[in-house]
Order: sequence, then C-alpha cells, then structure tokens
Amino acid sequence: MKVSQHVVFAGAIPALFTAGTLAPAAIIDDPPQDKPAKYTAGHADLLVDYHDGDARWMYRLGSTAVVEDEQVGSSNGSEFVGKVKPDRLITIVPESQRAEAPFDMDFLAIDEGEEIWTLPASEKAGVPFLGFATASAIDTVTVTLNDIEGPGEFGAWSAGSFGNLSPVLSSIATEYNEGITMGSDAHGHWDFGFTAPGEYSVDLKAEGTANGQAFSITDTFKFEVVPEPATAFALLAGGTLLLTRRLRQA
Repeated sequence: MKVSQHVVFAGAIPALFTAGTLAPAAIIDDPPQDKPAKYTAGHADLLVDYHDGDARWMYRLGSTAVVEDEQVGSSNGSEFVGKVKPDRLITIVPESQRAEAPFDMDFLAIDEGEEIWTLPASEKAGVPFLGFATASAIDTVTVTLNDIEGPGEFGAWSAGSFGNLSPVLSSIATEYNEGITMGSDAHGHWDFGFTAPGEYSVDLKAEGTANGQAFSITDTFKFEVVPEPATAFALLAGGTLLLTRRLRQA
C-alpha cells in the first residue's frame, strides 16, 4: 500500500480531490466520475453535513482511509482530511469479512450458521472502519434506512456487553429500522452486515434540525461485498442473475 503525502490522486481518480494539498474539512465539489473510487480500508464516516445553508450527506475521510490503494492522509492519527460526495466512492467489504452467523439474526432474515459479511464497529486492519457523524451546525438528527437495492439484506446494529444485538437499520421491516439519533458534532460506529455478495445501493434518510431549521435529506451510498474466488468465477462463467431486493416495510 502506498502512502500519499498529500491528498492528491493520480491515475484512476484524478478528480476525486482538488489539486494540491487538501486542507482538513475541505469541501469536495468536483463533478462525479464515470466510476466511483474504491474505499477499501481505514477510517471514514457517513457524515450529515451542513454547507451554504443546507444539510447534505457526505463521506468524511480520515487520514488512514485507503482509496484506490492509496492512503489519503500522511499520518495514522485521528484527523480528518476531507469530504467526498456519496456518488464518488464505493465501500468495499472484503471476502475476509465473510463468516457464519453465531446465532439467529431476525433483522437480517438469517439463521445461525448462515453466511454473513460484516464491517465491524471496531477498527481492523485492511477493512473499512466506517461510522456515522454530524457537523457542528446540526442540532439533532435521526438516520434511517429509506431503501435498498442489492442481492441480499442489509442491516446495522450495536452489540451489548453480553453479546446482545440492538439493530438500528434493517432492510427487513420497520420494527428493526428505528434509526440512529445523534446530536451536534457527534460521531459513532455500528456494525454493518450483508447477507450475500454483490453490489448494494443503500439509501439513507436524515431528518432533524440544523441551526434551528428543519431538514430531511436522502442520498445513496454504494457497497460492494466481495465473494470468495470460487463463487465469483462461477457467477462470471455461468452468467448467474442476482435478484434485486428492495426494502420491505412489513
């Protein structure tokens, strides 16, 4: 893995960041690329931001974030180096994160022993460490799952001290989609789970107030769950069609 001394990329993503050194908290307003850049490791957040009087969704990249095999910051600290529009990145869930569910997970419609791919709420080398955050202008906000397209189910949860799971986002039903509520300049991490390999488009809604004004915004974040090599080859060779699932409000 290469470490870039400045937040400037060459090759596949020349316009992801503006030319020159990217100052902390800079706003990235370049036009979208034909293909989103791959975010594969390190710290980033799904940020409820506030800019020019409007709330908006953004990626906020930490200095350890790795995009297209380059670390975006020059240090391994906790500082943030910039913001990127949701359509500019796709978060990669590596095959190494495939595991068997340790127990039934109703909010993902899987039973004990079935496969699940996860992004953990604690930092792990070589895996995206993706959280949620709010800008200082945000008074309060609740994030919920608005819609999803993909080959399986999606959810997010927190784990208690005794292993009890508390789902906050779920593509199964509204009873598991209570959402994540945060205040001003907040930051936190939850576990993310996917039940099948393939590409997901996850629509997140944020409703709240910023500087005393109500807002409601929705945007799409993309994830790619990488299958094991044998499965990937079979899909390519056989032309298998993965059916798209949408959020069920049961």
